[in-house]
Amino acid sequence: LTPDNIYVNIDKKEIKITDFSNAIPYSTESLKTTMKTDFAGDLKYLSPEQLAQIEGIAGFSIDYYSLGVIFYEILTGRLPFQADNTAEWVQVHTTIMPDEPNTTNPNIPTVLSEITMKLISKNVQERYQTTYGLLKDLEECKRQWHDDGKIKPFKLGKYDIPPQFTLPTKLLGRERETEVLKKVFACICSGKGQLVFVSGYAGIGKTKLINEIIKPLAVSKGYYGYGKFDQLRQNVPYAAISSAFGIVIRQLMTESKERLEEWRKDILCSIGNNGALITEIIPALEMIIGHQPPIEILQSKEAINRFLMVFDNFIKVFSKMNTPLVIFLDDLQWADEASLRLLKFISKSANSRYLLIIGAYRDNEIWPNHPLQTTIDEIKKEEIPVMKIKLFPFNIKEVTKFVIETFHCRRQKSEILAKILYRKTYGNPFFLSQMLVSIYNQKLITFNIKKGCWEWKSESISRLQIPDDVLELILSRLKKLTKEQLDILKLASCIGNTFDIKTLSKVSGKTEAEVAGLLMPVIMEGLVITLLEEDNKPLSTETDIQNSIYEFLHDRVRQAVYSLFSETEKNGAHLKVGRLILQLTKQEEFNDKILTIMDHINRGIDLIIDPQERLKLAGYNLVAGRKAKASAAFDTAANCFKAGIKLLPSNAWDKCYDLCFEIYVEHAQCEFLIENVTEAEELFDMIIDQT
Repeated sequence: LTPDNIYVNIDKKEIKITDFSNAIPYSTESLKTTMKTDFAGDLKYLSPEQLAQIEGIAGFSIDYYSLGVIFYEILTGRLPFQADNTAEWVQVHTTIMPDEPNTTNPNIPTVLSEITMKLISKNVQERYQTTYGLLKDLEECKRQWHDDGKIKPFKLGKYDIPPQFTLPTKLLGRERETEVLKKVFACICSGKGQLVFVSGYAGIGKTKLINEIIKPLAVSKGYYGYGKFDQLRQNVPYAAISSAFGIVIRQLMTESKERLEEWRKDILCSIGNNGALITEIIPALEMIIGHQPPIEILQSKEAINRFLMVFDNFIKVFSKMNTPLVIFLDDLQWADEASLRLLKFISKSANSRYLLIIGAYRDNEIWPNHPLQTTIDEIKKEEIPVMKIKLFPFNIKEVTKFVIETFHCRRQKSEILAKILYRKTYGNPFFLSQMLVSIYNQKLITFNIKKGCWEWKSESISRLQIPDDVLELILSRLKKLTKEQLDILKLASCIGNTFDIKTLSKVSGKTEAEVAGLLMPVIMEGLVITLLEEDNKPLSTETDIQNSIYEFLHDRVRQAVYSLFSETEKNGAHLKVGRLILQLTKQEEFNDKILTIMDHINRGIDLIIDPQERLKLAGYNLVAGRKAKASAAFDTAANCFKAGIKLLPSNAWDKCYDLCFEIYVEHAQCEFLIENVTEAEELFDMIIDQT
């Protein structure tokens, strides 16, 4: 927004704004809109966050800032800042506060000066949040000037309440946990190490707590990796660990050429000739250390020990560099056995300098003999220092605060609604937010534009029949969707927690435009959110939206959608997804994706009829099994080899002897390695009979 965009017709008392070529579409409900990163427009009027290219959600605050600069120019006859080039404009807009307008001209009313300074605040939260709030303050100025010929000071922003329904994005409550985590990170920065487990029910806010408190600190002072275990990908070993370290590697790639060379030398020195063990799990590492030669195949215990030692040595490189490393592994209750074994081993290194390992899990979904609980018990036995943080539901005060933050109202007004919500949601933050969405959608909460405030019908809300579980609440919202919209969502739930329209289009057999159209109501319902595009461009056109990455709002949403499948439909959908990923995978990416591909395909193995396809997929299972075996994930490897044998024809020993022999030998070895001795012996006997 600049003076050149504003046309005033004095005779008609009309104002027109022109030139929307740099405008960004914006939704307050669910679309995450990113700022343009080029300096489009007049630098004199651009906001600090635009000039500094700060990542985040672009909102109206950037226009309010530009309007503030224009107000300043109208009141004083000059710009608030002066600069000669782009670098100087960036500096003045981001670091310097100008003199207040009334210090330049004492005739300017103090309140108008304060309004202008509020608009050009460096802090986005300190600016006006709504046009309505700004307009009400200007109308009050006009009223006083008209009545008294002067403007007395009054509190600004009294009516600055957003008329759009939006849930709080900042972390609420958790003050004690926040302080604990900040102290932990401070210890890490001083050279210590720590293992932290964060537990609590689904939707309690475990992920949000770590992302809000630890992630910003880690990114600013070291490296941060996040990996999430997936309930539907437990047959893909190390998936979350791979994701976490993949993020760390991408952060390393932003270092200078000289610094990267240091990292390369130190990593190669620490892992020796065993680099392929690490690059099998973290393919991105090859960007730093290059392609690694194959490694020698060892027996069970030797292979496991070698893998664990090499991975441990790799992690210790960060300690040697005196650089904090934070690895956050989410949803540990769904971790595969190989990942839990690795977690247990690297936990011993949690005492290493500058290392923080955080694991989050749902403690109500594990039992005494659950693999995760067994791992935690074994860590205790080895007397590895562990910090445990258990998150509990919001108490009534915190629910009240949530309501106040949502509707920008006084505590007295919010208390009745807060009590109803607390009683119906048990204080679970995710359940609370979804219930508020449901109540809003039923129009029991509305914004009174004349009064400039939110209003609700407490009695009607109290009488609402709310399901006892958030899953049922989400299912009730899903029922509002059409069959076509639900079918698209169900396919997306098979792909993963995140998905893109190109893949969804090919799996569904619909055009990308059709899929985008079907997803839009789901996005507006808030069940799916739009993430940044792969190239981090803003979402500005329909084409951009089709190229975007999407994510289910929460695991519970994906779980609700996935539960709508029948068992046959589920297997068929996974088979479709697996076939498509296989078809689209480039040769150089094949080894990295083979486990994911076969995990999908093997779920629908009984639906594969074509003999040639079955034979080909048996071979792919052999490749996938060997990949898992190489990283000591013997359980996963055995499952791949079993699936491979199942895909073989009944006369396999005659028709495809070599493939049959290799799969049976690999399967027998794996069964022996995981101590299924009887099954291994039976397999070896069969091989001998056919030799």
